[in-house]
Amino acid sequence: MNTTTLAFSFILGPSSSLQIYCVVFFVAIGAFIGWPFSGAAVGLAFAVELLFFHATPISNLRRLIFASLSALILGSVVMVDYLFYRKLVIVPLNIVLYNVFGDIGPNIYGTEPWTFYFVNGILNFNVVFLAAIASLPLLLLTDVSWGIKLLNINTSPHLLSLRLVPVFLWLLIFTRQPHKEERFLFINLKAIVSFCFIIVFILLSLSRTIGLYVHYHAHISVYEALEVPNVVEPTATNQTLCVGKEWYRFPSHYLLPGNMRLRFIQSDFRGQLPGYFQDDLSGSMFRIGTYADPTNRMNDQNLEELDRYVELESCNFLVDSDFPARYSDNVFDASVGEPRYVLDTQTWKRVHCERFLDSVNTAVLARAFWVPESLGVSDKKDIDAQITKLKLQIQKEVKVREGGENMLKKLTDRDTIKLCESQLAENQRRLDYMESELQKLILRKPLDKDATLSSTVISPDQANAKLSPEL
Repeated sequence: MNTTTLAFSFILGPSSSLQIYCVVFFVAIGAFIGWPFSGAAVGLAFAVELLFFHATPISNLRRLIFASLSALILGSVVMVDYLFYRKLVIVPLNIVLYNVFGDIGPNIYGTEPWTFYFVNGILNFNVVFLAAIASLPLLLLTDVSWGIKLLNINTSPHLLSLRLVPVFLWLLIFTRQPHKEERFLFINLKAIVSFCFIIVFILLSLSRTIGLYVHYHAHISVYEALEVPNVVEPTATNQTLCVGKEWYRFPSHYLLPGNMRLRFIQSDFRGQLPGYFQDDLSGSMFRIGTYADPTNRMNDQNLEELDRYVELESCNFLVDSDFPARYSDNVFDASVGEPRYVLDTQTWKRVHCERFLDSVNTAVLARAFWVPESLGVSDKKDIDAQITKLKLQIQKEVKVREGGENMLKKLTDRDTIKLCESQLAENQRRLDYMESELQKLILRKPLDKDATLSSTVISPDQANAKLSPEL
């Protein structure tokens, strides 16, 4: 994003040798060292400008010399990659071949309809995105229909139109790709923001930024609990932190203590999980993990590989999420692959909790933005509804317990009595949990008014002297 921003800023400036040098340099750095698609729209539009608007034999020779800078940068990247991978590869080319021209890469996951970038552009950039889309048609309209000269600039409308093209060229390229991600929009950020309604943009963007932190920061801050004294034994070795359905929110090993490694347990996800790098304690700059073949089987079709998983019993820590409002009957096993570990208080104990927005039970506006309650947007009604719902569930569980106690008095078979007692104990565990959640909701009513949030937990198994986090 930064290199594309710098290149676009020079494109908007006056034509000169320095302009050409800087545009070529920043586009090449972004494409070859960063992401090969980053400079596609800006680079192509600028190349057309050079060939058709400023072409002379001498200037073309000078530009050819400047363009050779790209080859020098690419050669340096290939050389460095060879040192780490121990084989000759052109990584930017591989990325393009797999994600654009491959039969499998663009289609196996993350596929979205053609409207994806338009919807997310409006969500993230609001009026600025609409202004950017309208900029080129309005420029052509003012020139063709009224002959208005904008801002008294000397640049011809045709050249200015060409310099606005990267926004639309980018949309054309990426909209045609089946695989779409919201983060791809930010490569085009500055080209969009160049045509802005600053005040509205800042207010909406600030609300969006605060909302992202308030609603979704839990998956980062929950790991801070691992640094609290006595949570992780500093002298312990080979500590294992496990994730199941939260695998895709794991941020980085940099947030884990040095004696801890991430491992996966099975969940309802049936795609390919990331492989494990080989540990290298040699201290060498050229770590074996950068070039050695992965220790796990890999495939290019996003098929599940069973060698990623470890047994739950081997986990010292567990990170998981729980959204009570999603379970109408508070059954312990929400699914076979994704049980509600937070209810299993005999095995796990909570160490740390963080709140995380429940997108299923939160209004669209409250999910997307943070809006002060004084403006009339809050989750008070959501909390009241949850309290009412939870009270009804508690009443049902109390009736179930009373029926179980009455049945227990009439039983004579030892095995049936044991089974009934086990079910009553499970019933009591659910009741304790629901009453605890009810108290939390009651306490939240006067304070937390910005969205429907669920608990984020870190939990240990004290019986086995294990500490385990649950998100």
